Amino acid sequence: MGATTVGANGCQEDGEFCRQEAVQAFTSSPALRRRRIGHLVGLGLFLTVLVLWLISAFGRPELLDRDWVAFDNAGWRALSGNWSSVYTASADEKWAYLYPPFAVPLAVPLGLLPYFASYALVVAMGLGGLMWSCRRLGTIADAGDGRFLVFCSALLCAPTTLQVLITGQYSWLYLVALVGAASYWEQGDDRRAGWCLALLAVKPNLAVLILPLLAVRRCRGLARHAGSAVLAAVVVTLPVSIEAWPRFVDAVRTVATVQEQGNAPMEKQITLLSFLRVVAGNFDGSAVTWVLWCVLGVALAAVTLHAWRRADDATPALRLVGMAALAMVALSPRLYFYDGLIVAAPAASWYLRRDGYTLRPVRRLEGLCLLGIGVVTALFFPWPAVSTAFGPLAGTWLALEAADVLAGVRARSRSGPAEAPLSDATTVGSAVRDSPVPVGPVPAGPVPVGPVPAGPIPAGPIPAGLGTPRLVPDCRQPQAVADGVSSRARG
Repeated sequence: MGATTVGANGCQEDGEFCRQEAVQAFTSSPALRRRRIGHLVGLGLFLTVLVLWLISAFGRPELLDRDWVAFDNAGWRALSGNWSSVYTASADEKWAYLYPPFAVPLAVPLGLLPYFASYALVVAMGLGGLMWSCRRLGTIADAGDGRFLVFCSALLCAPTTLQVLITGQYSWLYLVALVGAASYWEQGDDRRAGWCLALLAVKPNLAVLILPLLAVRRCRGLARHAGSAVLAAVVVTLPVSIEAWPRFVDAVRTVATVQEQGNAPMEKQITLLSFLRVVAGNFDGSAVTWVLWCVLGVALAAVTLHAWRRADDATPALRLVGMAALAMVALSPRLYFYDGLIVAAPAASWYLRRDGYTLRPVRRLEGLCLLGIGVVTALFFPWPAVSTAFGPLAGTWLALEAADVLAGVRARSRSGPAEAPLSDATTVGSAVRDSPVPVGPVPAGPVPVGPVPAGPIPAGPIPAGLGTPRLVPDCRQPQAVADGVSSRARG
């Protein structure tokens, strides 16, 4: 009588069963309950501070004179029908609208509301975008052990996140674009992933950095849907914005000139270029600084593109999108802290997946980079110039990610197609199955209990009640797993 062997599917099912039991056991553990309570407390404090700010700002326009005013002015000017006036700021306006004309419809609803209601809508949209991003990230980054809750609490309670919501910036929109692209891409929905990625076109200096990445073969469907969405937005708004495009180009050129002259707050930017300028003391940009930035930028871009091109289907989409986010932060010539820290969230969430790394030293070094970024964030408000250290930290993190992705691809190519490991029970079953068994007649009547007599087994029908035991290691019985045979097979 031969023993049934356990194939690859059986091993995978048992391993999955073990993993699910371990997750369920941790779900009811005190550690996870403490993390959940801590997350709820942090979220409650964050919302309380935000609500108290809105209450204190009601009826006090001087507190609301922040970046969102440019969006409000763009909204009511667009309602007049002359979109070119959106980029014509008066002498008493501190904030200019620097987004492409096809993004103006995002600001139109603000022009329909009173001043404070418009600001409340901006804050509500930012909060909703952050909440949605955390929820979508949970579908692809949450391992069920509570670490993701800690990450969400740190993201929402960070001073920079509160700063983004209070100033009314579009940073939450960039996070929605990256997280939506990663989650839908992970699910195989290239259409929705491309639509989400198209939102980055609102910030052209970020979108242009990922165009080479979308040229790889694996991303062609993603690039096609993203390009179609951007083209549709341009065509739909072109009849009313055709005169606004030259004004937009002039506004961007003016801001770039102001930055090159050293009049922009360089210490509030977190790119690699800003770090080099602060270290060299050349805020207006010397030739040496530009050359060094170009050399480092080309090297990082080449490594990132090579990792994207070599990445196989086993490389998670969240990891590739996280690398793109780090490239945006490190390689962008102009990016302020409130945008960069939010944009880097997908890369930080990937760090939570410990089993996704091929090289252990890489994860340790990335942990040091993440710790350094946390220190930089904490020290930003007392010492803003420290924030420029984010640039080299993001660049180092990006290089480490590329190295680990390439190492994983090489390891999988050497091992060949992935096969489930054979258990000890499989080996035992194969030995029993493959051993020659002499066949002979089986005597009729009940099978006697006792030692098996020596000699050939008599042939005949197998009595009812006797089956073939399935030698599957039972993950719920550690001793059985160690012996390689389950308790059912022992009997």
